[in-house]
Formats: sequence, structure tokens, C-alpha cells
Amino acid sequence: AAFRTPLTPDDLVVVHATAHAPERTADGAVQLLTRFDSTGYPRASLHFSVNHVVTDHLYGSWNDAGYVVIAPLTSAIDRNGAPASLYGVDTWWERDPGSPIELPGAVVLRLDPTATDLITRTGDEIVVKSAGFTPDDLATLTAAGLLDLDRIDADIADSVARSPEAVGDPARLRTSMIATVARNYAVDQAIASFGVRPTWGGMWETGIDADLKQAMRDRNETVKLTLRALKTAILQARTSGKSAHEVGDPEVLDLIRKEAKRRIETAAEFEKLGSPERAAAELQEHAVLVRYLPPQLSTAEVEEIARAVIAELGASSIQHLGQVMPAVLARTGPQADGRTVNQIVRRLLQ
Repeated sequence: AAFRTPLTPDDLVVVHATAHAPERTADGAVQLLTRFDSTGYPRASLHFSVNHVVTDHLYGSWNDAGYVVIAPLTSAIDRNGAPASLYGVDTWWERDPGSPIELPGAVVLRLDPTATDLITRTGDEIVVKSAGFTPDDLATLTAAGLLDLDRIDADIADSVARSPEAVGDPARLRTSMIATVARNYAVDQAIASFGVRPTWGGMWETGIDADLKQAMRDRNETVKLTLRALKTAILQARTSGKSAHEVGDPEVLDLIRKEAKRRIETAAEFEKLGSPERAAAELQEHAVLVRYLPPQLSTAEVEEIARAVIAELGASSIQHLGQVMPAVLARTGPQADGRTVNQIVRRLLQ
């Protein structure tokens, strides 16, 4: 939907964020290995997005990722075969833990707080500044339409007013937020260098910002108020807990689902109270929110995936829930919410 035109594999690249410095094979292909996730569970797949920045993922986040690998989808398929799933936000190849995926023609982007230039490219290696931004750097990011310092400063000021202990050092948070914009800009530049079109795809917050600005230009009050409320929820999530942190795609998706569900519940309450106009307004806001959600798998489809995983793992009781859940979530990706998956897996393991 983001492209509005038919696509072929030549129009696509795969993008992977990692905390581990990628190695290269003898022929120069980038080699990525499946690993164990943070719970110690062996991952049987390696996940990518298509044509957009990965701000967060099932097994890690930008906060931990010092490297981004970008490679043509066609070369990835030629070397590794077809992926088990091809979806914009979550594309993956299945592999045994420790087995490699090789990406010929890949570019590796590395974040460096000591870099002097915003972006430096040497061959298939790109270095991106992640601290010490100069006025020229800020001007470049602003001119690209990605950086809004007034919004960042307003968000930080609001966060400090509400929860100063969660924000910690406002200057450090400001640098972190600018660094997020810089690396997104660099990844988009790298994607474009392959001759394909970057899209915000799974970058829900970026798309929300753009749509909010458009709604303000169009004087569309329903969209404007709905997205402002969503932005507030995202900001609250960003500053919740003991310290401020980046909010990635999975968390934004979860917030959108919760906000959409709340509109349905509120509309039902207004109907009971005899206020059809207010119920209709809630449903209009619900319609705005659900367009940001990827197509959801049906209960039957989730159950089919869960049954397959249970059979593959030989799981036979609820004691195996901790093994089954990560594997099922890896396959459903953002097309099913965790609560639904958990309920189905629990029922099948009873």
C-alpha cells in the first residue's frame, strides 16, 4: 500500500539490524548467523524487513543495534533460497541455530559516536554519526523532512514536566532522538542507492507524523485529534519506566491496537447510553487507527501455525509454553497480537 504500484523482487531490498559486527565470506557476501534470543531460546530463523528501517524487532531493538545490513532481495534468494515468509515488516529465512544467511552485494551501515561527518561511505561500508551533531547535520536532517527539533524539544519539555526522573539527562535524550533520525536517514539513503524506493513501511511512528501534518494541512479534525492522542500515548510509553527509551514498531503497534480497541469499547458504551452521535465519532477514530495495522491473521490461521510449531518442537504440555511462544510469535510477526497467540497456544497445550 505504501508503494501504490506493482512490485517485482528487483524493487526490494532486505534490511536487518544487529548488535553483532557482520562478517564477510571469501566472495564478499555478508554472513549473518541465527543466534539464541535474550531468554536463551534457540532461534530457528533470521528476520528482516523489506525496503524500510527496522526501529525495533522481536529479538532486539535499535538501542542494541550498532549495525544495519541492507542487501538486494534477489541476491538473497539466489544464495539462500526463498524465504519462509515475505512480508514488509517481517521477512524471514528458517535456519538451524548457528547456521548462516549469506547476503551477496550487501551494504553494512555502522553507527559511530566519534564520526566527524554525518554519513561517510567507502565502498560497501557506511559510517553514520550517532552523537556530536553540528548545525549543518541538523540542517541536513531538517531539509530531508525527517527532523523536527521544535517537536523533539516540546516532547522532552513535556516529559520533564511529568516525570523528570524518567527522562534523566534531557540533553542526552535529545541526542538519542536526533541519532534515531540520523540512522533512519542513512538507511533510507542506502536503500535508495540500490535503485529502489524507501518506504516507511513498518515505521509506524514516521508514517503517523507525516499523516498528522497532512491532516493539519487538510483541516481534518478527526484524523488530527486521533493521531495527536496516539502520539501522546507513544510519548508516555517512551518516558515510562525508570528511564526514557526509544519506542519501536512492536510497541507502537501494540499501542495502536489498544487505542483502536478502546474506541470500539467506548462506542459501545455510548450506544448503551443513547448517544449514537458520540458512538459514531468513536468509530470514525477507530477507522483512522486500524489503517496503520497490518492485515491480521485469523484465529484459524494462528492456530494452524501454533499446531505446526508444537509438532516441530514435540511440545506436549503447558510446561513447554516458554519454548512454543517465541517460535509462534516469530512466524506470526505483527499480524497477530501476543494475547491472542498466548490464548491459542495455551489451549493447544492443555
